Amino acid sequence: GSAALADALRENLSPEAVAAIASWLQPASTNDPKVNREIRWFSEQLAQALGGWDQQSRLAEDLGL
Repeated sequence: GSAALADALRENLSPEAVAAIASWLQPASTNDPKVNREIRWFSEQLAQALGGWDQQSRLAEDLGL
């Protein structure tokens, strides 16, 4: 579930890397609405693993994104 995903992210990626990935995924769009929903879901999981979108935005800004 989501908790296992958050644990895996924390174990394998720095918060900065998670923030960068979430930033790059935010504008992602395909011609498949189901895939778009899945991308949005994954982006949300990334942000929540960081403590929310505000924290994600702070980290992304620090990285120059």
